[in-house]
Parts: sequence; C-alpha cells; structure tokens
Amino acid sequence: MARSPNADFTCLDVHFTTHAVIEWESDKTKHVLAKPDPKVSSITLMAHFNSTNALDDIAITHHSLGGGKPETATNLDKLQDGYAALKLSHQDLSFSFGALETTVEKNTEEHEESVNNELEEIREDVKKLDNQFCFPGQH
Repeated sequence: MARSPNADFTCLDVHFTTHAVIEWESDKTKHVLAKPDPKVSSITLMAHFNSTNALDDIAITHHSLGGGKPETATNLDKLQDGYAALKLSHQDLSFSFGALETTVEKNTEEHEESVNNELEEIREDVKKLDNQFCFPGQH
C-alpha cells in the first residue's frame, strides 16, 4: 500500500542509545575525541524523536577526555567552542551513523587511523580480490 504524502505521524516515538565517536576536522586535520572502539568507548549518544520534536544527548565521561591529564581542559574548550558554533549555524549540522569495528583486545593506546579509513582499506582489498576471481558467466 502506498503511503500518502500527507500521512499523520502523530504516533512517532523513537528512543535509542548507542556508543558514539566524536570526530571533527580542523585545519584539514581529522581529530577524534576518544578511541573509536565500542568495547572501551564511554561516549554515548541518546536520541529521542517524536512527532513534534527531537532531542539528542551526548554523554562523555571524564575518563574519555583524558582523565586528569593536562589536555582535558583543551579538549573541553574545543568541545564548547564547537557546540557554540553548532548552536549558531544549524544548517551546518550533519550526522554520520555506522557500525564501529571492535578490536580483539582492549586497546589503551590511540588508534592511528579512524574507523572510516580502516573500512575503506577493507573495501579496497575486497575489490582487488573480486577482480582476481572470474566465475562462469562473468566477463
């Protein structure tokens, strides 16, 4: 059955919570607030949508920001500046949702590449393998 373009969505009520990664680009350099590993991640995105409004909460533990390390204050300042800029310009808001790869062991050192770069490498490897095999009926 086709849905009417004027359908009534008054019953819309969605709530979810998931691990998150906060990533931003500054001076053409990509930065990640915490490790993109859901096993050790303590950044959580909570989203609530209904027919009239939407609310997003991002919870970040003190440990994710470096605990008592000196860079904690710097990270907090960057977050506050970014949030202030976001409030001023909602048209620049964009979200990216996706599954995070998990590591076999609990890593405590920083990942050198973002999850997106790792997934792109995997996609390239699969393409190379796909090109090496020829099955009957393929040209």
